[in-house]
Amino acid sequence: MYEKNVFIKDWRTIDISIGLIYPNKYHLGMSSYSIRLLYNLFNDYENVVCERIFLPEKITYPADIDYSSDNIIRSIENQVHPIEFDILGFSIQFENDFKNILWLLNKARIPLRAEKRQILREKENGNFPVIIGGGPVATSNPLPLSQMFDVFFIGDAEPIIDDFLRKYLNYKKNKSNFENLLTSLKDINGIYIPTLNNRVNRLVLKDLDNYPIPYYQLRIDNEKDSIFENSFFLEVNRGCPFKCKFCISSYHNFPFRNRSYENIVESFEKAIEYDDFRSVSLIGSCVSAHPRFLEICRYIIMKNKRLMVPSIRIEHLNDEVIEILEKGQIKTITIAPETGSEKLRFG
Repeated sequence: MYEKNVFIKDWRTIDISIGLIYPNKYHLGMSSYSIRLLYNLFNDYENVVCERIFLPEKITYPADIDYSSDNIIRSIENQVHPIEFDILGFSIQFENDFKNILWLLNKARIPLRAEKRQILREKENGNFPVIIGGGPVATSNPLPLSQMFDVFFIGDAEPIIDDFLRKYLNYKKNKSNFENLLTSLKDINGIYIPTLNNRVNRLVLKDLDNYPIPYYQLRIDNEKDSIFENSFFLEVNRGCPFKCKFCISSYHNFPFRNRSYENIVESFEKAIEYDDFRSVSLIGSCVSAHPRFLEICRYIIMKNKRLMVPSIRIEHLNDEVIEILEKGQIKTITIAPETGSEKLRFG
């Protein structure tokens, strides 16, 4: 297995260290656009290092009776132990990963409760990372994890990363009180501090074009590995315009927003300059709802790249779309029939 586009930084030259955690196995995490996006956003800062941590392949629950070495949870890039980072950021995509979050913190010898960590900071000069949660699960409902996490990012993270890092660096350089850090962070729109129970609104990146798709993307260059891990991820939209009652994607990512065709093409062209990936995976809850969906597909095919589409709505399928998907070397497609009746969708 060979990873491409990895950031390896000299820790002697950085001010802030971030452990980016996907609380499940490596191959699942490497198929996540969120991990690729956040990894690039943080590492774009010269004084910030962001390294990845995943759930080991073989573990025993709970971590108290897992007798394997805690070296198995060190970061991919520089083999740094989770407790040595300034910040641990969890990308929480599924509720089923809750137990994995508990396992990772316990294995890293980090107290599970934020309150306990704060007591140890004050009484025993304990030094623990700031524990941050984000992603669709945290945005939809952070309360089940509120006793464990110090900070939640609610909604889109891109617009507030700069402000967050600036306030954290100020806290670290001035050796300020941890509670002062939390108090300063609660003023950032889109950040929820459970111990302060501050009122927070979900942050929405209104114009996706303002934050380009990372063209220098993590991926695995290995024929034997999953095609998703070896693909370039091309985000075309966020949210979903259909608002089916049973689907949370329409709501935690509302409103539906499309990237412009020009922005998509520009990002794709830059990516081709930097990498020789063989396939392109379109990213979005409803990629076929993009007004220029067919043009995007044709452009990718014209560049001799294999096309990948996560799923497609049944009403968007027609002869022209099927022909395009066939030309893009798509062997199978996931069709989303949603429900058997409109009443179940919207009632």
